[in-house]
Amino acid sequence: MKISQKDLEGLKKKVALGNRIMFHQGLADYHGHVSARIPGTRNFFIKPVLAPLGSISVKDIIEVNIDEYKKTCEQNWAKAGNKREVTKLKVPPRETMIHASIYEARPAVNSVVHTHQPLATAFSVAVLGTDRPHAVGSELRRETNDHAADRNRLYERKHDVSFL
Repeated sequence: MKISQKDLEGLKKKVALGNRIMFHQGLADYHGHVSARIPGTRNFFIKPVLAPLGSISVKDIIEVNIDEYKKTCEQNWAKAGNKREVTKLKVPPRETMIHASIYEARPAVNSVVHTHQPLATAFSVAVLGTDRPHAVGSELRRETNDHAADRNRLYERKHDVSFL
C-alpha cells in the first residue's frame, strides 16, 4: 500500500494536534504522547522525547520503525538520561515501547494516546499497587503485549493510562 506524501503530512498534523489538545486539556505534561500508525507499514509517528506538548508542530513529529526501535530503545534512553527539561533530541520518548508493543499486538489499532493524568496515576497505584517498580524496556514490552490483546485502555503500575 503506497501512501502519498500529502496523506503522511496529514497524519503528522493529526498527531501534532492530538498532542497539543491533550496538553491543553490537562491530560498530560511533557511526558504524554499521541501516536499514529502509518497504514500498511510497521512505522508510526510520535513526538520526540521531552518536547513540549503545548507547542508541538508537524516539523517536530518523528517516524519510528517498530523493529528498529526494539533494537535501539535502550540506546535512546541513554541519550536522554535523566533529563527533565526540554531538549532538542530527535529520539522517541522513553515510553515508545508502549506504542510499539500495542501496534505489534493489535494490527487493527491505528492510534495510541498515552496520558499522564494525575488521577489516572493515582488510580493505577491504588489498583495495581506499588510493590514492583515501573516496568521499562523489554519488561514493559512483555507487560503491554500481555494486556493489550483484548483491551481498549491499559493502566500501568505506578504510572498512568494508555488508550487504544
